[in-house]
Amino acid sequence: MAAERRVTVFDCGGRGGIHRSWEDFPVALHYESFEPEAEEAAALARLDPRKNGPTRFQVVNRGLDERPGWRRLHVYDSPDLSSFYELDPTATYRYRSVALDRVCRVHCTTVDLHRQQSGLAPDYLSIDAQGASLAILTGARASLTSSLLGVRCEAELVPLYRGQPLLGEISRYLFDLGWRLMRVETCGRPQFGLSSDMNRFSVSPEDAVPTGGDAVFVNAARARSLLDDDAPDAAFRLFHLVLFLLHNGCGFFGLELLEVLNERGRRERFRAGLRSDEFAVLQSQVATYLRVPRENVNRGFDSERAYRELFGTHLGEVPAASALAASNAKVRGLYA
Repeated sequence: MAAERRVTVFDCGGRGGIHRSWEDFPVALHYESFEPEAEEAAALARLDPRKNGPTRFQVVNRGLDERPGWRRLHVYDSPDLSSFYELDPTATYRYRSVALDRVCRVHCTTVDLHRQQSGLAPDYLSIDAQGASLAILTGARASLTSSLLGVRCEAELVPLYRGQPLLGEISRYLFDLGWRLMRVETCGRPQFGLSSDMNRFSVSPEDAVPTGGDAVFVNAARARSLLDDDAPDAAFRLFHLVLFLLHNGCGFFGLELLEVLNERGRRERFRAGLRSDEFAVLQSQVATYLRVPRENVNRGFDSERAYRELFGTHLGEVPAASALAASNAKVRGLYA
């Protein structure tokens, strides 16, 4: 029996377990969650592993940073705001009354060093580290130009913390390495747009200062090179990249990759590199995405034709997959 193929995710800042964007992901995961505070790391380790389905969940009691060593961590009375940086209470309305609870020293490593020491090459990186996204990405430079295909990170437009880098600096750093920004969504919700900071007169979150969001980046250079890659794992990597894009609100680029693959006459070679159950997962998830009604300039989109061009079969022939019900519902909910 063939060994189970897994996708490797490094998560910095995942105190509640796996990030929502990885819930109901239809491929088995190896999920490394980095937490610098010993008490919080122990709490993570006590999570019921059954909650994560086929996920292999591992807690690493280290922070991630641009270089290994010790770092001062500012812990606030709202623990979700804990950061290497000092909170600026004048920067927002929301956090003006937040108080510093303590400052402690925590042990940090880097993505690249952990990869070297553990032998695990990350496919994806999830960062919710309160201003430290660029520092963590700097410590992942070798991985960003090799194994990593996607990054989801919190990025601000307003300096919530004194001296923290903002979205533009993060985007420039990744852009220079061949990466592209694909989506920005509100923090905590899979909704396209920006989080905001309301004052007492605001009518709604739209009547407020835009502060940032969760940014989704893709290693576009590596993604396109996978289309012509004959390495044994290339088809599997392209397969789970398309799924990552579908599950992070970037289905447009995932299907563009499959379209280019067809144009280059590589569809059958790609299919041969996947197990039959993996290819069936791809068909079902793409079919779910294509069935969502299009809007604006894509009103009248012919989903049947698009599916036939991508897979050479009819959309109506895709069987209902009960094992994928939750995963397909998640994809549908992202776009519907």
